[in-house]
Amino acid sequence: MPASLSVLAFCLASLAHADTQAEGAVHSDPTSPRAADPAHPKDSAPIDPPGGVKVGETLEIHAWAGAGYTAYQTAAGETAMGPDVRMARMAGRVHYDHEGDIFFQFEASDGTARLLDARVSLEVGDHFEVRAGKMKTSASAEYLIPQPVLRHVNRARLIEWVPKRHVGVETIVTPFAPGFDVQTGIFNVAGVDPVEGAGTLFVGRLRYEPVHDLQLHLSYTDHIEGHNADPEYHPENDQLIDGAVEVDHAGWMVHLEALGRLEHDAKGKGLVAFASIGHHFGQDPDGFGLEPVLAYDHIIEEVGVTENAAAGLN
Repeated sequence: MPASLSVLAFCLASLAHADTQAEGAVHSDPTSPRAADPAHPKDSAPIDPPGGVKVGETLEIHAWAGAGYTAYQTAAGETAMGPDVRMARMAGRVHYDHEGDIFFQFEASDGTARLLDARVSLEVGDHFEVRAGKMKTSASAEYLIPQPVLRHVNRARLIEWVPKRHVGVETIVTPFAPGFDVQTGIFNVAGVDPVEGAGTLFVGRLRYEPVHDLQLHLSYTDHIEGHNADPEYHPENDQLIDGAVEVDHAGWMVHLEALGRLEHDAKGKGLVAFASIGHHFGQDPDGFGLEPVLAYDHIIEEVGVTENAAAGLN
């Protein structure tokens, strides 16, 4: 695994933000204190302008870039080092007057632009939303953290076990309060292009925020075989169950997560646990300050046990 010596990252949020105006009222788009993923509009939904005048479409354009300097040892025992581009992304979102949005995102960190997200959402009232297109699955709470605000150079090792971005349809229900969400989705198990006999991927997630600055996450992922299942096809992801606790209070940031692989034809069963803790030193939690962070991965597989530890300073 490459070991980063130093990382310089910067975020240009809302590089361009164009709003329509009506009767002198300007539309505003507040951001969530949790620095929500722009792919999840409910975390930063537009509010009604002063006077209750409805506003039409709103366009947001975001750009992020991250660079670093990496040193690692090759298989031949030689040390290689040099700068690298860890992230170069551009995203856009179009709101259509409290009824949903269109979201798209491109990445070009390797010099070739590729589409990461392209999805449309429709909100029905205050408690139901449906999404369709290519998007992140909600199989892991750590995976849903936006890359620009990730506090570690590398993501948790459990990300290697979960399905990433797939084409599918997802519903989000908030039956009681904004702090309680139920997500269910059906995705193309092969990712983007359909594969005959591959079946589908089901992902369900429950998110609950009992008190401010505390979130609980529970998700279940399962591969559903089709009517004409191909016995030769083995999906990358099968049965997974994931649970997480996130705390962000008084400058302390704690993330605890465990993912169990209940079934997999090739890799067998397994368990991976992730723990992260950090503290923000500074007067403004969202402003300038220092954040020392620690992370630990513990992976249990049929082939053995692996551990990984990391430390960083933001």
